[in-house]
Amino acid sequence: MDTLNSLRLFVEAAGAGSLSAAAREFGISTATVSRSIDSLEKQLGFQLFVKTSRQIGLTESGAFYLENIRRILPELDNATQFARGFHSEAKGHLNVRARMAVGGICIAPLIPKFLDLHPDIEMNFWLSNDTDTDLITKSIDIDIRTGVLEDSSLIARKLADSKRIILASPDYLAKHGTPKTPHDLVNHNCIRFATGPGSVHWRF
Repeated sequence: MDTLNSLRLFVEAAGAGSLSAAAREFGISTATVSRSIDSLEKQLGFQLFVKTSRQIGLTESGAFYLENIRRILPELDNATQFARGFHSEAKGHLNVRARMAVGGICIAPLIPKFLDLHPDIEMNFWLSNDTDTDLITKSIDIDIRTGVLEDSSLIARKLADSKRIILASPDYLAKHGTPKTPHDLVNHNCIRFATGPGSVHWRF
């Protein structure tokens, strides 16, 4: 994670008094926030936080640093936006991977309009149910998936909520009865959607 993002995480964690709150705000794991703060402290050569099992507090040096960073960050963001103005038109190669279900139904229909808006982009888009997070080796720029992101150094952004429902045909219910609680499904014939071998957990 680059230094600028580490600074943003530091400011968020200091304001919230919690690494987990900063993680939720940025859509990443608490472990990733902790590693980012540790890396920032090593770069600076002093400790920013005093950490306990329940909360964090700023050191004297950390409080002084926070006061200055809060003033500087907006200026850095403005400088970045100004520089981007010289290269405002998106261009180049973009490799996008998506899970089969969400990619085919939700993402693929949006691609033609996206390419119309950005004609200088050459996109490779493919559907895959791979769960690996080694995006650099596979030259993946954007990976769209569902579920909870496992602990990693990836920067994630929530796009939408994904809801699942359980369905049954009228004929099946007439023959086998209607389950009243999730536990009743143990005695019913259930068809699972799976991307490979192994158990599938239904969460209610």
